[in-house]
Amino acid sequence: MSLEKGLKCLQLKDYARAVELLEEYCQQSANFYSPLYIQAKMALARAYRGNNQRQQAIVLALELENHLDQEVSQWAKRLLTIFRAEQKTIGIATNGVKFRSLPKAARAARVNVRLSRTIPENRLIFAKLLTITAFYAIICGLFFVITLFLLIPAGKGVIIALLLTGFLGGLILFIAPNLIDWTQKRLYRVRWVSLAEIKRYSPESAAVIGRVCREKGLKPPKLGIIEDGHPLAFTYGSRRGNACLVVSRGLFTYLDDEEVATVYAHELGHIWQGDFALMTICASFDHLSCYIDSFAQNQGNNFKDTVFLALLSSIITIFRPIIVFCCLYLSRTREYFADHFAAQVTGNPNALARALVKIAFGLVQETAQFSPLSLSTNVLNIALEQDAIIAGNVYGIALESRRIGQSFLWDIYNPWAKWLELQSNHPLTGERIRALANYARQMDLDIEFSLRGVLRQEMELDSKKLYQNFFLRLCLYYASGLGFIIGVVIAGFLWLKFSSWGALGLILVGGGLGIIINQLASYPPLKNASFSDIFALTDNPYSHPLSAIPVRLRGELIAQGKNFFLKDSTGIIPLAPNYRFGFWHKIRTTNSLMVEINNTSVQVLGWFRRDLSPRLEWSQITHSGGNIRVYPRFWSLVSGFGLLVSGLIIENLR
Repeated sequence: MSLEKGLKCLQLKDYARAVELLEEYCQQSANFYSPLYIQAKMALARAYRGNNQRQQAIVLALELENHLDQEVSQWAKRLLTIFRAEQKTIGIATNGVKFRSLPKAARAARVNVRLSRTIPENRLIFAKLLTITAFYAIICGLFFVITLFLLIPAGKGVIIALLLTGFLGGLILFIAPNLIDWTQKRLYRVRWVSLAEIKRYSPESAAVIGRVCREKGLKPPKLGIIEDGHPLAFTYGSRRGNACLVVSRGLFTYLDDEEVATVYAHELGHIWQGDFALMTICASFDHLSCYIDSFAQNQGNNFKDTVFLALLSSIITIFRPIIVFCCLYLSRTREYFADHFAAQVTGNPNALARALVKIAFGLVQETAQFSPLSLSTNVLNIALEQDAIIAGNVYGIALESRRIGQSFLWDIYNPWAKWLELQSNHPLTGERIRALANYARQMDLDIEFSLRGVLRQEMELDSKKLYQNFFLRLCLYYASGLGFIIGVVIAGFLWLKFSSWGALGLILVGGGLGIIINQLASYPPLKNASFSDIFALTDNPYSHPLSAIPVRLRGELIAQGKNFFLKDSTGIIPLAPNYRFGFWHKIRTTNSLMVEINNTSVQVLGWFRRDLSPRLEWSQITHSGGNIRVYPRFWSLVSGFGLLVSGLIIENLR
């Protein structure tokens, strides 16, 4: 049968023969609506693409884009998006969009290349020890405080706390992988596959998995695929022998064969280094939280269930930040080591750099499709979704690889990037690309995103402008917390000296002043707002979180669950969640009003803030039916003045 033979030729990358056989099958097919015919059409589009018949592939994708089956339509849209992003083959156009090729840098002639690391070799060991120590110290401290409340003597309390901490740590390590297995089966319908099936999707990936496991003496991990459009890859387990390596279908959609192979190599690096076990503990809380949210939505209004789920959710909310905080340093460090491992075993650091950018692009393109999977695997995934916006937007419109490299200037040189990265569970993409560029240089390879040109721009960047008032702005950025801390210190000093509880009013005064100063510094007047586009805002290496930039933007409003985004011709950006009268006043949200204008053209007035995840904090959305207004800092200022006045009253009553 020509369909089976055509699919086999497609898997073997014999694209010319695959085109011939699949065209023959489609011409002879009598039922244009049968699943086999649609499968043949989709395979033929891929074969056209592989055979450099771009015009035919685009025409076929445009045809499938209008198919009644939603999955087929979405697949075709993703394929067209990839064509636009790669911008290949000058002269081929669809809907007026020209495509041109982005040249790929070469790979090494051999694998298992010896490369010197960009960070010290013992840093990963130190990160593991630090994580374990911090985790056990915090949990042990919590148990010790509980024993003090129970009036247990301090000596016995320490012993009890240590025993309970050891038991709980072992229990969590045992339960965490099973918890992720359970939630994946219930929520994401993970499908466990053989190496042979992976080979059908990506022959080089199967070869890399088999070779690396054989050479490193690793037991092959349990391989899974999740039917999700977001390009994701993650590894979890409690030891090397029971490691699970899961990828999403979107990874094969957005990445080429050699790029997928480097992603698999990266995940195998986590298994080889043994860092995935500790991260599994952290990720299990994300999975459980997502499952509780999903379960709660299907429970109706049962009071007992609501109370129980609220209590369980509160416990997770309390413990998750503690565990995440303990794992932040390890989480960032391990990504560098896994990148180094992948570059060595594949000899292809350029493909991994390209994969990171394409994953970012895929995450941005899938923004309109809500996926709890991307949220629950945030800690484990190869890339951070919040950091994907810049690279993803630039890749979508760049005409040359060098331009993509320039978008990493903020990651590499802005002092705010270095500071904010300390709060992230992934290194910034620009820093990872720079490390991979170093590995390519050691192999005498061209660098994929022309970082040499970017590094030369260090001389052109105004360092005085980059670091201007950095310490002052940092203090203003954290003014709310600093105000309370200063108030506590002064109040404590006065209480020790005068034994007066009235000094506690200074805590409220300090906190109130901190909130007021922070809000005034964060939101400059909107009367200075001018029209711009998303690319121009996000591509500025001098931008920072404080203060925000007043701006007007035109684009399309996109809803994704409870989150909203603005999309224009240059990219996409999150709209910060806002309530009718500010963050503290949750009586009436604007979500229902915004859902009504989903997928419509709007004009947004607000503040652009460049954080780890750039966002637009909007004040007004103008659409064909009128305006939606919010007041982002209104209740924050009210609460600040309230604390200030209350503190002054307490002080006067002293």
